[in-house]
Amino acid sequence: MASRVRGVGSLRREIKAMGLDVADRAIEPIRKHTREMRAEVMDRLASYDDFHHGQRGVQSRTGRLRRFYRSSTSRAALSGRVGLLSSRAQREAGIQARALFYGTATQPARPAHDEVFELHEHVYIADQEAVLRDILRRFGR
Repeated sequence: MASRVRGVGSLRREIKAMGLDVADRAIEPIRKHTREMRAEVMDRLASYDDFHHGQRGVQSRTGRLRRFYRSSTSRAALSGRVGLLSSRAQREAGIQARALFYGTATQPARPAHDEVFELHEHVYIADQEAVLRDILRRFGR
């Protein structure tokens, strides 16, 4: 359950070839947006009301999901990930995530992860491309 921004692979390869100081500069917008996306999803998870059928509330069902929902950035790969990132997270919270994000027979779907990503996807892509292109322009490529 992780979303990927596509289309900047060739720019990433060129920046990696330029050295680590350039990669450090390029990772900042990725790190910023990755953290923002995780924070917004966590806010949505915390704000959900009770299940519509009146049984136990979503808060009691999202505890594991909120505990294992993480963000990660990689300077080496110039990428960021948000979601259930480890195999343990998938084991511990995967069922809750699928039930919450995709819904069940008694619960409507609440796709917080996908909604947040789609809401800000164009901003993520534009900011990352702007920094990558600025770096390339400075190095005359």
